[in-house]
Amino acid sequence: MNSLKLLGCAALWLNGAHLCSVAPAPVVASQEQQADSIAGNRDSVAIEPPEIHFKDFFNPIGDRGLSLTGRLLSLNGTRIRIRGYVVREDKPCAGRFLLTSLPVQLHGEYGMADDLPPATVFVTVPRNLEAPQPKTGLLLLAGTLEIGNREEPDGRTSLVRLTLDSLLQLKSRP
Repeated sequence: MNSLKLLGCAALWLNGAHLCSVAPAPVVASQEQQADSIAGNRDSVAIEPPEIHFKDFFNPIGDRGLSLTGRLLSLNGTRIRIRGYVVREDKPCAGRFLLTSLPVQLHGEYGMADDLPPATVFVTVPRNLEAPQPKTGLLLLAGTLEIGNREEPDGRTSLVRLTLDSLLQLKSRP
């Protein structure tokens, strides 16, 4: 039986000319292809991970407080992109920084009574990368998303974490 499949379109079966719809085949890159893409190898297949925004973290506040969106929960454990600003800290922790939607500065004298927004990402920086400085401006980060309460070395409890694998400084608008 001869057949011709057109991915992302309709499949036309030449035997009997039956027309039926076929779901597009997912494009999945291997870890090697993703590493080549991050390293800038033009021969690799460049696959962009989904981008999530801070506004996608929480549902509207209800009688039970903040709750995570289905979109955020569905991306747990996957590679994502996110844009944000590095939080200025008086005493930053090595190998970790905080990312928020707006520039924020923390003062050590206030302890845990700080001005961090609920939608804050705790970013872990692997040893092969350098953590960006708070003055770098808007960044586009890529890495693996992890969701769930965890106590951090500084005593805070994180809810959303990102293990960084690449970052790009975005040009600020004039």
